[in-house]
Amino acid sequence: MADGPSTTLTVEWTARDLADTERIAARLAEILREGGVLLLKGDLGAGKTTVAQSLLRRLGVVEPVKSPTFDLVHAYRVPGLDIVHADLYRIEQAADVWALDLPAFHTPGTVLVVEWGEAIQDQYPERVECTIDVRPDGTRQFIVQAWGRPFVEALRRQNRQEER
Repeated sequence: MADGPSTTLTVEWTARDLADTERIAARLAEILREGGVLLLKGDLGAGKTTVAQSLLRRLGVVEPVKSPTFDLVHAYRVPGLDIVHADLYRIEQAADVWALDLPAFHTPGTVLVVEWGEAIQDQYPERVECTIDVRPDGTRQFIVQAWGRPFVEALRRQNRQEER
């Protein structure tokens, strides 16, 4: 469980174009390689689905990755991982989320990627959040926050690689 400064970390990355966004998604995929929860946040059109699609491809999904906006949840299986991609934009009440049968907590070997995940962030004390902010110049600012030692350490490694 997250309990103190050593178990949380926030970094910021900037994407100038789609290639940068895909590189950021690759970094997030590395953080989640063994399982974890990623909540994607940002305004409509910020790029949440683009990040999710790129991340899932990096994790080994070869079939087309469609937005789950209308289906709400898509599930994928790749060697060593179960992947659940959800979009909670159309959910009106936090209580309705649990009818979707999302993993109840972080389970090794399971990756949960949730667009519009604000409603469930308190249910996952160990998680990664990525807030995408579109700037006036068209760049995207990615504010990535990790809670829990494994995710903090993985994010710290990815951020060191970014700084090189």
